[in-house]
Amino acid sequence: VNETNELPVPIPDDDGSALVGSKREESREWVINTYRKHQQVQTSSWLDNVLGDGSRDKSYVIPVLLDTNPIRHRQSIQEQVFPAPRIIHEDLLMTDHMKIMLEAGCGMGKTTFLKYYQEQL
Repeated sequence: VNETNELPVPIPDDDGSALVGSKREESREWVINTYRKHQQVQTSSWLDNVLGDGSRDKSYVIPVLLDTNPIRHRQSIQEQVFPAPRIIHEDLLMTDHMKIMLEAGCGMGKTTFLKYYQEQL
């Protein structure tokens, strides 16, 4: 032991090396993504049972428009983790603000849905 009472191993100046990361299971995003992944598997197997194996391309599933509010507008934690959108029964052309946004990825059938909707009027 030297006379200045210094430690034999120097302590690093930055405290970042001693931090332990949180578990991914504690993340809200991980919980939601895991639930959606499992839900997708269940939905796919249900479609296979209803439509028959390999006949999805030949079957027409009637489109249903769902009201999916952004997660920040959900009231409870259950609605945030297990979103349950409601089916819209109102006429789309009779809305107050006349603004309708169909949000879906490329190739998901937005144009087909609008054509089908117009044919039903």
